[in-house]
Amino acid sequence: MKCFLFILIANVFFFSCCSYGGEIPPPIKLHNIEISSTSESFNLSENQRYELDIKSKGGDGDASYRLHQYYTYVCFNIPKQIKYLARSASQGNIIAQYNYAMILSSEEDDSYLKYYNLDNAINWLKMAASHGYIKAEVELLRLERLKETIRLGKDHPMP
Repeated sequence: MKCFLFILIANVFFFSCCSYGGEIPPPIKLHNIEISSTSESFNLSENQRYELDIKSKGGDGDASYRLHQYYTYVCFNIPKQIKYLARSASQGNIIAQYNYAMILSSEEDDSYLKYYNLDNAINWLKMAASHGYIKAEVELLRLERLKETIRLGKDHPMP
């Protein structure tokens, strides 16, 4: 039985590779929607980046957030990722406010440690929570407890 399963799996693998000439298969289309990778989904042409940057500078929080996504998932450029996320948050984008707070409060990822600022994180969460964003309300309670624990000089257990 094990031999049969091995041969079956090997044949499926062999024939699936051969059907694409040993190359990666093209993106899948499902109900006229192309399924692709995350980086492909957030990719922007040079012209699109230019247009979004103009909109971003003009106060468009969604354009700023879209550029944040580009620099996060396509270019992996942390300074630009943070720049556009902070801009989007300041332009009133609630999701950006929450995400920016999460980065400002992150102690776990070395890439973001230099941005750590618990007080600013709490302020951004207050803004997002004031618009009824439940995840921000929950995280705000956690960070306020953390801040109080730090103030009291105790070890801060992460709930």
